[in-house]
Amino acid sequence: VTATPLTVLLIAFGLAVHALRWDSMTRLAERLRALPAPAFAGALIVAMLVVDAMRFEGVAPFIYFRF
Repeated sequence: VTATPLTVLLIAFGLAVHALRWDSMTRLAERLRALPAPAFAGALIVAMLVVDAMRFEGVAPFIYFRF
């Protein structure tokens, strides 16, 4: 199984989030709340595009076919 650079980046980001201090996410939420609506919408669109890029292509294999 090979990992794409995007997958490695997202895994590294997820691990880094756990290393942050407790109030870091609160400060990030406050900064996002202070953004103008178009900038916040743009950030949400970028997040949705990243999630869409991680989606499995093709038909997912049926893992229970032998049961």
